[in-house]
Amino acid sequence: MLVLGDREFHSIKLANWLHSKGIDFVLCQKKGTYIRQENQSHQRLQSLGI
Repeated sequence: MLVLGDREFHSIKLANWLHSKGIDFVLCQKKGTYIRQENQSHQRLQSLGI
């Protein structure tokens, strides 16, 4: 099973829950969204080149 969520469904809680259940997922994000990876500062997705 793969869960595909559009931009309205991005949530850390949802991602953690899906991960804990072993469910693969893709949560679409706008390029302007800021993320923070563990032990790093916030970065815009657009600046990551992905």
